[in-house]
Amino acid sequence: MTYDYDFKGSRELTPVEIKDFTLEQLRLIFEIRAADIDVFIGVGNGRLQLSSGVESACLNGAIVQVNLETSVLDDVMEDESFQHAFGESQEDAA
Repeated sequence: MTYDYDFKGSRELTPVEIKDFTLEQLRLIFEIRAADIDVFIGVGNGRLQLSSGVESACLNGAIVQVNLETSVLDDVMEDESFQHAFGESQEDAA
């Protein structure tokens, strides 16, 4: 994926400029910086903090939809963190 943005010589943006970003610009930021973002999901079974990386972002009507890496799984219990948090291994699920 290529982007037509040149950030060389860029300056720090003001909060007002950031607030004026379009939804497409926000979506693009999530796509470009996905590897740098981790989303806190919650605490599983009181034992483990659950989080997931960003897989992608897209426009969904009037919002930016951020899709987590766990969203591409057929079942979130395929993720080892969820298995550990909720006490189920793949062998137990079979």
